[in-house]
Amino acid sequence: MDTRPAAYVVIIEQGRMLLTHWTGERHPERAAWTLPGGGMEVGETAEQAAIREAYEESAILLARTADGAWAELDERAGAAREA
Repeated sequence: MDTRPAAYVVIIEQGRMLLTHWTGERHPERAAWTLPGGGMEVGETAEQAAIREAYEESAILLARTADGAWAELDERAGAAREA
């Protein structure tokens, strides 16, 4: 089995954790609930991969706030709200 580095993100809002359902298209017997995340692209940092995967799998755009915390970026307003 080939392996590659991966990054996952834990998103908790109002006490609820976001999970995504992996359908296991090539291996249906492996279908499962998982955290948003996946394999890193060549040259990508774990942080970049986590941001990309969160957006690809949930349409949630994450960004760092001025104090270094993570927040969901509201693309329409161009503002961040704490995640």
